[in-house]
Amino acid sequence: MMDISFNSLKKNPYLILSLACILCYVPFSTIGYLSDDFIFLSYYNIEGWNMIFSNFHDAFFIPLTHIVQLILLEIFNQHSFYIHLFQIFLHLFIALQLYHLTSTVLKFDLLKSLLASLFFILLPFQAECILWFSSIGYQCCLLFTLLAIKCFYKEQLIMYIIFMVLAIHCKEIGYIIPLLTIGVYFLNNKNINLKFWIGSTILVIASSLLFRYMVLGEILGGYGANTHLNFEPQTIIKVIAGYIIKFFSFSRFALSEEQILLQFLIVLLLISPLLISKIKAKKYKPILLWIFFFVVCLLPVINLEITSIKSIQSDRYGYFASVPVVILFASAISHFKQNISYLISTAALLTLTILTTYDNFKWNNASQLCENYLSKLTALDLSSKTILLLNVPDNYKGVYVLRNGVNEHLKSKSINTEISIKKYQTFFQKDGGLVLKDLKYHDYHAETYTENSIQKIGNYQNEFDLILYFKNGNFYEADKLTFVND
Repeated sequence: MMDISFNSLKKNPYLILSLACILCYVPFSTIGYLSDDFIFLSYYNIEGWNMIFSNFHDAFFIPLTHIVQLILLEIFNQHSFYIHLFQIFLHLFIALQLYHLTSTVLKFDLLKSLLASLFFILLPFQAECILWFSSIGYQCCLLFTLLAIKCFYKEQLIMYIIFMVLAIHCKEIGYIIPLLTIGVYFLNNKNINLKFWIGSTILVIASSLLFRYMVLGEILGGYGANTHLNFEPQTIIKVIAGYIIKFFSFSRFALSEEQILLQFLIVLLLISPLLISKIKAKKYKPILLWIFFFVVCLLPVINLEITSIKSIQSDRYGYFASVPVVILFASAISHFKQNISYLISTAALLTLTILTTYDNFKWNNASQLCENYLSKLTALDLSSKTILLLNVPDNYKGVYVLRNGVNEHLKSKSINTEISIKKYQTFFQKDGGLVLKDLKYHDYHAETYTENSIQKIGNYQNEFDLILYFKNGNFYEADKLTFVND
């Protein structure tokens, strides 16, 4: 088993965590706003703090998240660079809370707690929460959730209630806090005032739901009952299996199904000695509680998309579940003999750093694509014209670009025009765009227009003043489309 052997490490765990977070993410803090960000910015520029009275024009009820966003926009004058720096340090602060929580609640030694927190920082599935302004709610909610659990463990029930209220109003996933604290209760056999805890928890949830109903006019909101209440067994099994594949095979970074299987076997090989030792010692409680925590963290997102198995999209839904995952990884690696454990830890941290940096560059390229697309669009003479855009970058290799926000951005630039969008497109190059069938290079996922469809587009000429398409980093008029053979 690992023991504490580095005196410098005893003194500087915070420094190590800080350096890891800063080096991995700060170089990418220049990333701009993307997709849904432009919608919030548009309302903010028009209404400011009056957005509070319209629930921030959101189908969800997450007022504290939006208040945090408003404060950041006010303080930093809408500069995305400083906002992303705030999100990076928020991620670091969450990692520090995880360090304390594993040390106190789970009784981890210093190195094991440090390893779990480093894994949390460097896991290559966190960037969406850190580098996308619209995802800051998941960060705030997780922070308050960890603080609520810490207060519950310390039997500070008033502070537990306060942090639970804050978490719930940052993101609905905060409603799982009572379930998580039940797990902590059974893990440590805590001697707390159960009547007060149960009564106060019920009161908080009931009052929050009532407040939610008063604002939204319904309990659920969001994507509606058909999505959030679709608890079919096959759906639950499918989603849980999907996240297991995501976290334990790093499937996104595999080039084939065989490689996914190989990566899964490597991870399984690393965690097997720990699991076997627990089973041999008949210590089933930690295993069952880990499964409980992992499943509970997935329950609120069980019916939402899980494209993040092979893509960056929706990584934010796994931000909570990453906590039990990194705890398991740290426990498994720490179970090996000291020298082997150090070797595996070093290899794992280097691998995660490389993978995370690789994904962060995707976010950087997506930002450059978004900035180029919007700058080239706004440079055109669009005022008082009706425009048809043949292709808009939906995402760049999975990173949201302009799935939303084109019209909102133009309004923010005082460009009065009516934009219609024919297709949203996945981009695989920053200077990508429309792909014609006659090009030798054909990207299967890109929008492709045949000669017939171009002729049909000609029928729109009387409907729109301009029909534009984006290709090779520039806009062109549709009536100038030509087939080329490079």
